[in-house]
Amino acid sequence: MSVADSIEGLREHITLYASFDEGLDAKVSRGDGTATVEPLVVKHDPDGGRFGGAAVFSAAN
Repeated sequence: MSVADSIEGLREHITLYASFDEGLDAKVSRGDGTATVEPLVVKHDPDGGRFGGAAVFSAAN
């Protein structure tokens, strides 16, 4: 089973899924999956995750 098949199978069971591998936007959502973030608080690190990207939050905020 591919990752795309796995994500497609999740669509009927979840409201929001964001892997952060390619960005902060949700891969699956029931509404608008576009992330709205404060750039001084959260950033995307494409190599920071265990298996890909990560959302990185500022410790100061």
